[in-house]
Amino acid sequence: MFVEDCTIMYSGVESSIWAQAGVGCIVKNDFMSRIKRWKGINERIMVVEVRFDEDEFWTVIIVYGPNENDNKNSKEKFWDELQKVYEKSSSPILIVGDLNARVGNDARNSNWVIGSFGETIKNKNGELLIDFCNSNGLIILNTWFQHKEINKFTRVAPGRNEKSIIDYIITEKNLRNKIHDVKVSRLPELGSDHFLVVAKMNLKEANISKDIMRATSKEKRTVRTHKLVNEEIRSNFTKITEEKFKGMGVQQQTLEQRWKFFKDTIYDAARKVCGFTRTGGSKKRTSWWSEEIKLAIKEKKKLWKAYLANSTSQSYEMYKQGRKLVKGIVKKAKVKEWEQFGEKMEENSKQNQKLFYGVLKRMRGKTGGSLGQIMNKNGELLTDPVDIANRCGEYFSELLEAHEPEVTANDHRSNYITIRDEDISIQDVTAAIRKLKNGKATGIDEIKAEWLKYLYGPISDQILLQYNE
Repeated sequence: MFVEDCTIMYSGVESSIWAQAGVGCIVKNDFMSRIKRWKGINERIMVVEVRFDEDEFWTVIIVYGPNENDNKNSKEKFWDELQKVYEKSSSPILIVGDLNARVGNDARNSNWVIGSFGETIKNKNGELLIDFCNSNGLIILNTWFQHKEINKFTRVAPGRNEKSIIDYIITEKNLRNKIHDVKVSRLPELGSDHFLVVAKMNLKEANISKDIMRATSKEKRTVRTHKLVNEEIRSNFTKITEEKFKGMGVQQQTLEQRWKFFKDTIYDAARKVCGFTRTGGSKKRTSWWSEEIKLAIKEKKKLWKAYLANSTSQSYEMYKQGRKLVKGIVKKAKVKEWEQFGEKMEENSKQNQKLFYGVLKRMRGKTGGSLGQIMNKNGELLTDPVDIANRCGEYFSELLEAHEPEVTANDHRSNYITIRDEDISIQDVTAAIRKLKNGKATGIDEIKAEWLKYLYGPISDQILLQYNE
């Protein structure tokens, strides 16, 4: 899923039982090149493999733990599954999310799984979390950094002043020096009684800059060729091109100069009459975004800051009204955008099938949730490194054992071509242009087959001159 300049990866439950569980991860598109793969384990656990250091991938396990009052079976199922996921990873680990666990601040009796800067309260879920960390050599980072209370408690119940630390960032003890700080940031307005937990890590900034440059450099401009189905636009395209060619001094130019003039003329005319769209890079994908929504969100953030300043029930009610207003405006904008999208798709299905099927393909997306995923012969996703290595060896063995078909003398003779020793005619040029397939990728000159087809009359002489030079 794409939102603004970010990609959302998630694993949840059926829509009929939403709000009971679900985990997700938001990644800025600038950093998507650092994601190796991701997988939703179930509605409470998902795994993302990400490159933090230069040549080192980390496994980020995103979790949503059972509530304190959930039954014993659901708790055992969660911790057993989390243990399996942890054991399968051979890379450095980060566990992040809402674990509904309160671990207290008794560092000594926890075997230093926690530090001394947590809260005083500990519950049953907290004991389970501490046991899990002890068994696997992990530490709960929130409790190791001293901060003010507003930067320590991860959840505050509005109006009741009930606060707790239940959202955590956890890692292996030997990676403690990689983390400089962990604290709560209240400024981001999340529409929740939970606050954002932020970790500062020791990363190599230069490498991140390269990833950003690589991502943004992919942006390019693509001419809207499909607009040439409009007779008026097509006529204007032909007219501009013909006028340009009439002013071309053929005899005074070299072959290279004539070719450059030819392709520049066609490309500039197409761009002028059709316009272009930006593709790739970090393009914003939220087409329903508007100035009205922007202002409403800005006002909602002001109400959130006002609530943080005095924490009264009245200020929270005002914030809730602002949040409700934004949801209504966004919902209305999305409905309108979908109506316009449907009308456009209906038009494209008749006039521009390439664009139509391209949009359908993007909407359908990938069948799996992994990047660079490896499947076994039964189509099952492999996550264990040993299984992946065995499957790769198996695949290449089968590939190398494939037998080439025997080639006879007659087969060799059939590969010879006849070379014509005569000039190309105008009929040859016209026939070749008509045989070109629409919608194919262009060469380095960026000239599309559709342009040549619409112009084959005016440009046939120009092409003929180029090839018979």
